[in-house]
Amino acid sequence: MIEAAHDFFAEKGYNDTNIREIAEAAGVSERTFYRYFETKDELLFPNLRTVISELLENLRNVAEGTSVMDAIEVAVKGTNLSQLPRIGELRAMAIGLNAGMVVVDVVRLIFEFELQFATEIERRLATTNSYLSELDRSTYALVLSRFIFGVFRSTMNVREDIDELDQRNLPPVQEHMMRVFRLMDPSLPPLT
Repeated sequence: MIEAAHDFFAEKGYNDTNIREIAEAAGVSERTFYRYFETKDELLFPNLRTVISELLENLRNVAEGTSVMDAIEVAVKGTNLSQLPRIGELRAMAIGLNAGMVVVDVVRLIFEFELQFATEIERRLATTNSYLSELDRSTYALVLSRFIFGVFRSTMNVREDIDELDQRNLPPVQEHMMRVFRLMDPSLPPLT
């Protein structure tokens, strides 16, 4: 269904593609389509959504009392990043589609992820760094969440720009992300 949708999106455009034709091209009924997807929006970047959900779930599953930085590291290392679309593929799809719709969908996805991730970080900070005021915890959690996602995007962009032969010598994506992430001071100074 994802392949059929992407073919139609490229050929007809996102807005002019309907679920019925996606289902027919994939050899399934519309009912089957809705068993897997709520809307055609979900077909744009399904693997990106899966990886983000896995990362968030991994963070939620880290043992209570674990420092925020260590919890994030455990979550990142436990996430299967091999499912991610390559940045070039995302760019190509955005160019081939109604760019406005794609940008809105990706921005919404990123914003939702950042807020959910920040909520979990803030919850953890309330336990491990109780000296922080609620305002400081909220601010720090959102900044940290946006930093994490920025590290993620930057890591993927930089790695894609490296020749394929040289990529064999790169550390795993998770390790690369954590090296960049650890550049941030792992201790939280009192902000209040």
